[in-house]
Amino acid sequence: MDRFRAYRLSVTGEEAGHIKRNSQLTVEVEPTQHMLRATIDWCGSNILYVDLSEGGELHVEVSNPHGPFKGQGVMRRAPGEYLQLRLLEGAFGLETP
Repeated sequence: MDRFRAYRLSVTGEEAGHIKRNSQLTVEVEPTQHMLRATIDWCGSNILYVDLSEGGELHVEVSNPHGPFKGQGVMRRAPGEYLQLRLLEGAFGLETP
């Protein structure tokens, strides 16, 4: 279902860009704490809190962990859990409340 579409990435409430399947997006941000979230239509991901106060770079992955069939049910029952946003190995972040 998402194969040919792009996810929107928001950084601290501001849209930072779009990312398609199997692609990368580079976003420059101020060196401070940020809140990341990915969305597509009315569905979204968990919120990821990251601390870039000391600068550096961060690598995250956005995915639909449910697949095309289970994903349709999740879209209706729990649209905020349709996507998964996670830090990739070697990255640092803050605990998600």
